[in-house]
Amino acid sequence: MTRRLAACVALIALVAGACGSTTPTLTDPKEIVAQSVATLQTMKSFHLHATVSGTIKIDLLGTGNAIPVDLQGTTADADVDFANGKAKASLSAQSLFLNADLVYTGTDAFYKVSLLGPKYKKLSLADLFNLIPGSNLPGQSPPPSVAIPSVNPSAVAQSIRDSLGKLTVPPVKDPDEKIGDQDCYKVTIKLSQADVATSGLNPALPSPATAPFNATVGVWVRKNDLRPAQVTVAVDAGASGNITLTIALSNIDAPVVIAAPPADQVEP
Repeated sequence: MTRRLAACVALIALVAGACGSTTPTLTDPKEIVAQSVATLQTMKSFHLHATVSGTIKIDLLGTGNAIPVDLQGTTADADVDFANGKAKASLSAQSLFLNADLVYTGTDAFYKVSLLGPKYKKLSLADLFNLIPGSNLPGQSPPPSVAIPSVNPSAVAQSIRDSLGKLTVPPVKDPDEKIGDQDCYKVTIKLSQADVATSGLNPALPSPATAPFNATVGVWVRKNDLRPAQVTVAVDAGASGNITLTIALSNIDAPVVIAAPPADQVEP
């Protein structure tokens, strides 16, 4: 009887352990980042919150004389509905006296910029195509809707592995950390301007394209499903400025409603 009881306890522990871990433990920082990026394709929806701090030199008046602008307090929020090909976003950059909103419904885009007035302006899909040189050739019309493009997750993951493998300083797996209530892997990536040019990563780093820079990228990946939880990009562009961008993902796969703004809020 004792042996049977011990066997049952062992079996229950084995099953419980298997159910408590949905993904194998990863130790290779390149693999952690690659698999996390690949999970983006599996998401139905998510919310993104971004903050920017630091100072950058910008030629606001087009005079050829760039002046330092403090970006502290700049924020952006976005809801992305992959399942229905919709998105909405807002930007607040008080140091630039700028607020903007964008809604994409799958067939039309509505945008509102504080410097241009209080109402939304509408762009049809045909208008959007016409803004892209060569995208709407004579005799052709755009499709009735354009969904958020899909990609091959395996190909994306392999591309990330290859790019990270070309870096001058290999990425490092740091001690695990919590983001909110999620246990996360943490990976640190060091990038120079030369790395960006040769690795193929081409991240949207918030620094002047012509200014030399170094960047430190932090990536937090949820351990239970390998989905990204947070990314930070700290850019040192010397005299041109220093900026830190933080992006956090939440509400993954949660229902989201994205609709066109009311007609009375859209310019005729």
